[in-house]
Amino acid sequence: MSGNILLKKGLVVAVILLFISVSVIPSTGTNTVKKSTIPTFYDGNTLYVGGSGPGNYTTIQEAIYDASSDDTVFVYNGIYYENLWITKKIYLIGQDRGNTIIDGGGSGVVVNIQTGHVYVENFQIRNGETGIKTPNSGNIISNCTIHHNSWNGIWIFDGVSNKMVNCHIYSNENGIYLYSGPQNQIINCTVNSNSYGIYLLVSNGNQIFNCTAYGNGLGIYLHSSIKNDIINCITFSNNYGFDLGIESHYNKVLNCITYNNQIGINFYHHSNVNTVSYCNITENDWGVKIYDSLRNNIYHNDFVNNTKENAYDINDNNSWDNGYPSGGNYWDDYNGTDGDGDGIGDTPYNIPGGINQDRYPLMEPWEGNIPPTAHLEWNPTIPEPEQTILFDAYRSFDPDGYIMLYEWDWDNDGVYDESFNTSTATHSWSISGDYPVTLRVTDNANLTGTITIIVIVNQSPEKPTIDGPTKGGAGVNYHYTFRAYDPDDDNIYYQYSVYFSMHDYIEETIGPYPSGTNATVSVTFPWGRYTINVRTIDALGKKSDWAHLEVRMPKNQQSNNMWLYKLLERFPLLNQLITRFVERLT
Repeated sequence: MSGNILLKKGLVVAVILLFISVSVIPSTGTNTVKKSTIPTFYDGNTLYVGGSGPGNYTTIQEAIYDASSDDTVFVYNGIYYENLWITKKIYLIGQDRGNTIIDGGGSGVVVNIQTGHVYVENFQIRNGETGIKTPNSGNIISNCTIHHNSWNGIWIFDGVSNKMVNCHIYSNENGIYLYSGPQNQIINCTVNSNSYGIYLLVSNGNQIFNCTAYGNGLGIYLHSSIKNDIINCITFSNNYGFDLGIESHYNKVLNCITYNNQIGINFYHHSNVNTVSYCNITENDWGVKIYDSLRNNIYHNDFVNNTKENAYDINDNNSWDNGYPSGGNYWDDYNGTDGDGDGIGDTPYNIPGGINQDRYPLMEPWEGNIPPTAHLEWNPTIPEPEQTILFDAYRSFDPDGYIMLYEWDWDNDGVYDESFNTSTATHSWSISGDYPVTLRVTDNANLTGTITIIVIVNQSPEKPTIDGPTKGGAGVNYHYTFRAYDPDDDNIYYQYSVYFSMHDYIEETIGPYPSGTNATVSVTFPWGRYTINVRTIDALGKKSDWAHLEVRMPKNQQSNNMWLYKLLERFPLLNQLITRFVERLT
């Protein structure tokens, strides 16, 4: 009898709750988007913010929430006091870089991009902790002015292949800050009045091209960063123009101008095997200064009117020329002669600070042609056997001309197997292994540049099996065993997850284990239905498909009714009313 009464009470409560929920749901209408004469920039719909059109949004974030992937959010001129959060691929376009302003109100990230392939253009972004931040890849930030943020103008961490183009970034702590950000491009940007103009920390394979840094503490600063290219850039009126510091290796500074800095180009604390070539280094206190750094190559540069020293090098293992007859650098304070008329001084130029010399100083400023630099990317980065790989050399460049020919050596025999006048090629290998690939690029002056990379061909590990109970009791600890093999016999990891609720879940990666080894985990479930998700990851980071195991932990009758008891206990008046109503029914 009590069970029937409780059931009737439950029905009454359900009716009451349904009535309450209907009464509090607000009415909604469609938001009519203004039909504007401004063109749609990309595929998808265009949503308009500001302006005077009927149905236009009043905030940018509201339009972003309503936008779908590939939509354009067009923002009319005005000041928008917002901190944006972008989680979908959209095109965010301002009407006018000078007058379409997003103001962070003095805190937080002004534009937080939490996905890839977002396009942001024509904004003034100011007054936050960070102007634009993204941990993702493939985003483009174009034609923006970013200023007066307390930390970073643009902050990219872990993001790959992002582009910053035609931006002016000033009066921040860091203008552009790349942290653990590989293969990004900074093009035609101006950074000034920051503590650090462009700051690369643990960031490899980036390109900084046609940029200007002035009035900063450090103009362009590399810290623990490898294989970055700085090309056609100008630094002036900074403390340090270019600073390659703290274990930054294999970087190139090419065809740049640095003047009126305390130090034009600085190396320190084990920054080795970097190259500085075809640069004009003039009117600094010190032109180039090297401390505790070895095997750097400095040649075909012009050193003019540096007031304290053209160069200073306390080490004994840096190279200041490119051999004969290529030659070294032009020094305006060189007093030697050229008896044989080959354009190279007959006596070396001594580098102050140590025993290094430019053995072949140039008698006239460098005016020769600059060879191209080869750069290569490929996808997938760790292919399967027989999988077609796309190789793309689009980031190769020639500072004073253009590239005419791309040649490919697929089998490491020194003979180029294919040649094209475009930057892409495809290839595959039939078995797992490490394969050297050499690219040679030739410019319009018939000068060449080469690069050799190693492609690792590796098979993905197997999807794991999951053994363990699929039903049982809530609150009991159960054991589950994962097992998988790797075709290349690599060590493996198991990544698994179980989600109990939005705020209660397990996400863990365990290992490494030898291929074929069991791994056992323990899980305690509340009542309900859940899925154990597991995949295998090999030592190279290749992942299997997910394996899934459905688990059911039923609840008893008491737990079924517990929510109703708690509701009636919390609202005693409601309990009395329902009890009287049920008594009348019975």
